[in-house]
Amino acid sequence: MNTKKDSIHRRRSRSWRLLAPIGIVICLFLAACTESPQKTTEVSTVKPSSEKTAVQTTTTPSKQNVVLIVIDSLRYDHVVGQRNQEPIMPKLQRFASKSWMYQRATTQATWTKPAVVSLFTSLYPAVHNTLYGVTVNLGMEQQPSVDGVPPNIPLMAEYLKEHGYTTIGIQTNANLNETSGINRGFDEYILKSYPYGDAHEATDLALDHISVSKTPFFLYLHYMDPHHPYKPPESYHHIFGEPPQLSDTDQELIRNFTMGYYLDKVFFQLGLKSSRQFGDISENGREYLKYMYAAESRYTDDEMERLLNWLEKNAPETTIIITADHGEEFWEHGSVGHSKTVYEELAHVPLLIRFPGKTPRIISRDVELIDILPTLAEHLRLPSHEHWQGRSLLSDPPMTHEPRPIFVETRGSLPTANLFLTAVRLEDYKLIVNRNTGDKTLYYLGKTGGETTPLSDEEKERQLYELLMKHFEDNGKHPLAGSTPTRTTLDDTAIQQLKSIGYLQ
Repeated sequence: MNTKKDSIHRRRSRSWRLLAPIGIVICLFLAACTESPQKTTEVSTVKPSSEKTAVQTTTTPSKQNVVLIVIDSLRYDHVVGQRNQEPIMPKLQRFASKSWMYQRATTQATWTKPAVVSLFTSLYPAVHNTLYGVTVNLGMEQQPSVDGVPPNIPLMAEYLKEHGYTTIGIQTNANLNETSGINRGFDEYILKSYPYGDAHEATDLALDHISVSKTPFFLYLHYMDPHHPYKPPESYHHIFGEPPQLSDTDQELIRNFTMGYYLDKVFFQLGLKSSRQFGDISENGREYLKYMYAAESRYTDDEMERLLNWLEKNAPETTIIITADHGEEFWEHGSVGHSKTVYEELAHVPLLIRFPGKTPRIISRDVELIDILPTLAEHLRLPSHEHWQGRSLLSDPPMTHEPRPIFVETRGSLPTANLFLTAVRLEDYKLIVNRNTGDKTLYYLGKTGGETTPLSDEEKERQLYELLMKHFEDNGKHPLAGSTPTRTTLDDTAIQQLKSIGYLQ
């Protein structure tokens, strides 16, 4: 294992490959279950506002610690999958065998800010309205600005702080700095922007804080490593055997992946550029990036194990939730990265919850990330909030539930990109609607190929479209639907941090 110094100063790179049969891993689980620039190197500690949430009180709350781990850009199939007959994330697989593993969890947005805000508020993006990452007119001199959570919408940390929790946030994604509003309710919110805040550094920061924290504590830890540009530590470059060899052309494109190839491809796909500046990466180069993404996932797996081991030894009565804000795509539909589509490689995310004292389970019913907060409230014996749109997974019996419609969307970070896609899935049927053009595409996910071949079924398309229209109507009627996000102009440090992860050119 590389040292902390090595992990902070190394060049990084990531990737993946789909997978050995999931059934093998599931059988394993069932056997165990019974039911950047220099300025960005500085750590900034943000003291949040003192605004409190309006929640009821309870006389019998649980005092369990709570740890929420979000692994940025982590695909579900990398939790259960293999590469070259080697498990990609073996430690997380072992954790899953001791947890409630939700096989069909869906994020509410396919890029970070709206997804995490939905997780923290139990609200769909159309209600919390915290959508735009960076707004800037390309080609014009304009200081970028960003959305923040509306101040009248309560957040998870505020909710838990109101009920006696010491709240700690360790953040490595610059999209979720203090301008996002996610820091509200945290006693300490520490941003160490990626790539300087890699998995080793993030784990160290988490251990440093919880080891001296008052209990009960709530720790939110956000790992950034599987996010592009896919540059794991050097010691992980051969962890799944020999990576594909790169041509000189691919080496040059991948060397400048985020600021060159990636943004060039994205802006062209979104119609923000009329022509490409860079060529395309070859099939062999794509396989190399998939390999490095898998290596980044393993690196995160190894570093996260240090935290999980500490908790098991020193705080065994801790509820631990592990999930992702969204997945990652690798040219399955012609795109790479995330945020531009609502296909399953982005929408389907891992969700593992270890409830102390509860028997591990594998759960196959459909759930959403907005369910995490209501589930946590019931588990801790705290009152639910009347405005939450998710449901407690503890009160939703797996054997008696009706098929549940699941929703995901993406809207362009740049308003000029004209990107607004929504999708509804009911069991194995999924309808994707382009809100700008009105185009509809129906898929049956149970078939081999999933979302590669559109399905012609007028009755099923009409059924799903009516569910989507009802979803829009319900969101529009929600008491918080008219909430206005804050708007903050970025300073030079924040701009450089966002450039390092591909959000600004």
